[in-house]
Amino acid sequence: MMSPESPEGEDGEFGGLEYGEGGVPGDRGVGAEHEDDEGEDEPKQLDLDDTEALRQHAAGYGGGELNDDLNLANDLSNSDFVSPSDSKEFTVKLQKLPGMRLGVECVQFADELVVQAISEGMVAEEWNQKNPFLAIKEGDVIRQVNSIRGDPMEMLSKLRSGLVLTVKAEHCSRQVPREEENHFQTIKRTGGALLRFHQRMEMEAQIMDQAFAMAAISRRHERQDLDAKVWEAASAWNLESFMFFEEVPFLAAFGYTAKDKLNWDQGKVIPKLTMDLDEHFEQAGCTWYVIKCKLEVPVDDGKVETMTWEAPRRLHHLRMELHDRMKYYMEEKFYARVFGETPFARHTAPRGTTARLKAWLATLASAINKQEVPPMAAAITLLFLHAPVPSDGESPKAEAPAVNPPRPSQILAI
Repeated sequence: MMSPESPEGEDGEFGGLEYGEGGVPGDRGVGAEHEDDEGEDEPKQLDLDDTEALRQHAAGYGGGELNDDLNLANDLSNSDFVSPSDSKEFTVKLQKLPGMRLGVECVQFADELVVQAISEGMVAEEWNQKNPFLAIKEGDVIRQVNSIRGDPMEMLSKLRSGLVLTVKAEHCSRQVPREEENHFQTIKRTGGALLRFHQRMEMEAQIMDQAFAMAAISRRHERQDLDAKVWEAASAWNLESFMFFEEVPFLAAFGYTAKDKLNWDQGKVIPKLTMDLDEHFEQAGCTWYVIKCKLEVPVDDGKVETMTWEAPRRLHHLRMELHDRMKYYMEEKFYARVFGETPFARHTAPRGTTARLKAWLATLASAINKQEVPPMAAAITLLFLHAPVPSDGESPKAEAPAVNPPRPSQILAI
């Protein structure tokens, strides 16, 4: 399964670090002396009048230490790096389920957001495999995330929190000086702090495994090749790990328009959602009901982009993550008016469960299409089904909570 990102520690989130024995972060040997450094001569002082030496040093090729009054941002602007106007930006569209990580390690350097590494088995690497000519690589510069441009920290917030992301990047082969990665103190945890740290790591690993497992079983017609452990992880999946998201920009990525999470923008043409359910099967000791989904999204010139996919879900998923949330967000009388003639399936899944689920899902889809339920109901439904984003979907504005930098160099794993 995928390796977990590092969890939020006592003093902030330490993303992108590798943890050695005892839970002490040691990113590429950062914070500790290298054995290879023993016996080396003292570093030479740089001549501030030697422009070429300063440029090479800032690019990571120099052998001395930076003086306190050396401005790396100004030095970078005077170097021979490729400017945005001299190269072409490319667009990357990423989508994740709650609990997933993009698997991108970035560093803010000289007012730019530079990609440092791509983690294996995560969302960004999956994009790279499917789009080799638009792959995100080490050294690339991220220019824009959804509607944010020119603000590295805001873009990092978008990358962390957004579920649907439109990223504009540029192949620049940036090289960040090693000095920028060494300006932090090693955090040593002992006793209860160390125990809580490892507990958080284990919890995040479980949540991430469940999210990637659910994504693996969704949107595919052939599931026989999936390992039993994937089904076991998917069976424990839930939306509790991430239920605070902005519904309006999330819906905008699928062609829906809403004023807020409770009110639609009336008079606009919206997509048509269809949900059908005719079959179920047994896997990992559970019964899985196959929801056949179709989303027809209006595009330019009166054309319609149609997307079809399957979403196997347990009765537990359907009840806890969809049905109960609909009842929670609607008043009791309103819920009874919409679903009065199509009650949800009974507990213990007796005979007739498939027919009940089929009718209830059809009613929900019709209520969304007629805008009889609030936008948040449509957002939760699309999130629950892991609906694919249309190719012409708008760039949504993801929420931007405060980001705790993991260390002074601001290297972050997303």
